[in-house]
Amino acid sequence: MRLRLSVVLVLAGMLSGAVRVYAFEALNIYGRDYEIGFGLGMQTGGKIVTDVFDENLNASGSLLLKGFVDAYVVPKLAVGAYINYTSLPSKHSYDTWGTPVWDGYTWDFPIVTVSESYSINIIEIGGSIKPRFFINERTAIKPGISIGYRQLSIDGSGFDSDNLQALGINPSCEIQYALNDRTVIFGELGAFTQPAGGNKNIGITFGPILYILAGITF
Repeated sequence: MRLRLSVVLVLAGMLSGAVRVYAFEALNIYGRDYEIGFGLGMQTGGKIVTDVFDENLNASGSLLLKGFVDAYVVPKLAVGAYINYTSLPSKHSYDTWGTPVWDGYTWDFPIVTVSESYSINIIEIGGSIKPRFFINERTAIKPGISIGYRQLSIDGSGFDSDNLQALGINPSCEIQYALNDRTVIFGELGAFTQPAGGNKNIGITFGPILYILAGITF
């Protein structure tokens, strides 16, 4: 009786392992050579630092669009290219002298706070490297680092915003779930940083600005 029970348990274990292996093969996760993906999300905004005196900007959150291609050099490592676009609504506040007021005896020189609104448009292209770790036959985690070239423009500002260029370095972590052997949905959490950027007249840096997005790959 004990022998029969042992045999049954061994066969059940072998069958369970075979089902898992079949699931990997049926979804063809290890066999994918590349992924083309699109994502939509939000970035949180933050402080934009410039080297123009008293001209730092406070950016608020806005939409983020991302497209990418990842090619798997081995099943657990992808190198790829990407493009990001976002527009950061930004404000700058400063104190200045207001209109002098005569109160009948003396002149009063009030200090007023001026708030100005800007829009920082950013388009970025670059390359990435992402290892891939499988949790099960359908789920994987892809931490990564992206390094890119940024082109910026600032609308509604007194800045010299011509030909603003920058270096972008963006850490990220992606969680994938395979719907079938070609379609994968994903969520991504990451951060934008800009350690260097500007033009010949001004410098612009920031970071980290957090973002979250969701999308699909084929």
